[in-house]
Amino acid sequence: MGDNARSKLQHVELQKSRTEIITSLNTKIYGIATHSNNILVKTKGETKLKLVNAMTGEITDSINDINPLKPISIYVTSDHRVFIGAWSGGKTFPASGRRVVVVMDQEGKQLQEYENDKHNKRLFTYPRCISITSNGNICVVDHLDIDHRGRVIVLSPGGDILGIYIGHPDVNTEKKPFKPVGIRTTPSDNIVVTDVDNHLLHILSDQGQVITYYNLHDIGILGPHALALSTSGTIYVGCVSADRSPDTAKAKLYELKYSGF
Repeated sequence: MGDNARSKLQHVELQKSRTEIITSLNTKIYGIATHSNNILVKTKGETKLKLVNAMTGEITDSINDINPLKPISIYVTSDHRVFIGAWSGGKTFPASGRRVVVVMDQEGKQLQEYENDKHNKRLFTYPRCISITSNGNICVVDHLDIDHRGRVIVLSPGGDILGIYIGHPDVNTEKKPFKPVGIRTTPSDNIVVTDVDNHLLHILSDQGQVITYYNLHDIGILGPHALALSTSGTIYVGCVSADRSPDTAKAKLYELKYSGF
């Protein structure tokens, strides 16, 4: 788990009554994925991803270098392909330069890039988070402005746009815009997206069509940010809290049971 408010990266084991810290590092990370029993992370200003030994905490350079691009987000598939959301740097918004998703194999060789659609129009503004379905669809949280308004873009493995989700009209309005952050695909190939300011989970099909949404505020969960799947049928939701929040309102990690998607 990364906590940039305190510059911490922690490898922990969650038990019923306590949390056992296995490794704790004083560092900020801006993207994280497990890779061959280690932790692949994005640090600030680097074109190369770092590899963290999950047991010792040793940090080394990985073989995943996308120079001259800079990584934004990371996702590793079960067959060890590494998907990296990246950009060419400069001013974040409005978009300029390159905004791309790069695919690498386990040897660090670049396999593919997704940057423009079939009309040569830019696909992404700022590819903030990535997840992949079992049938290879690429699901990207794309931030559109400095306030983190965003959308979810779903691409086929060949790069065709299958769907673009901009929020649910029942809950996302001009005053409460869709602000997606975390994204994960379930074993049944649905897509789960956190909507941080609105305290929602959006559930989409593998082509980005809305199925339903869940209001986490109703069960006391605020600021859902990061997602990770646990065992089948359970999901972790990592939350954020406002600066200088009291201890009772500090960011929390929840493990939820889910069914139907």
